[in-house]
Amino acid sequence: MALEHGPEGPEPPEDRVPHARVRAEPRRVRPRAGPRGDRRSPRRLPRRAIVSARDALDRALLDLAADGRRPRCAEPADHAWWTSEDHDERARAARLCRGCPVLRLCAESAEDEGELFVWAGVDHGTRPIKKTATKETR
Repeated sequence: MALEHGPEGPEPPEDRVPHARVRAEPRRVRPRAGPRGDRRSPRRLPRRAIVSARDALDRALLDLAADGRRPRCAEPADHAWWTSEDHDERARAARLCRGCPVLRLCAESAEDEGELFVWAGVDHGTRPIKKTATKETR
């Protein structure tokens, strides 16, 4: 049996086309166990499950900045109120948080990070006062 030659070379017989291989069933791949013994490794988890609350807040703040907006705590004129030692200034900052577009993310981040000062309209207090060590005299 002689092969016919086309412009690109010899053509295979019609019943033996190399790219027409079809498997009867798709191959099943068994997932590997993750670090805790479960079948889902961290690489297979949805991306939002890996992102921390702080990362989500940072992303939302960047999105606001891209739209030309910023929350009140980022305003140059009064951003110091959120970290002030004065209780009245922190109370003013907490009131200004109302209606903030990232309020929920800010609250989650503050809870995860254990933040001080004003976050999401809540005054978490200030830094504890450091006590100086004194020598005991006898």
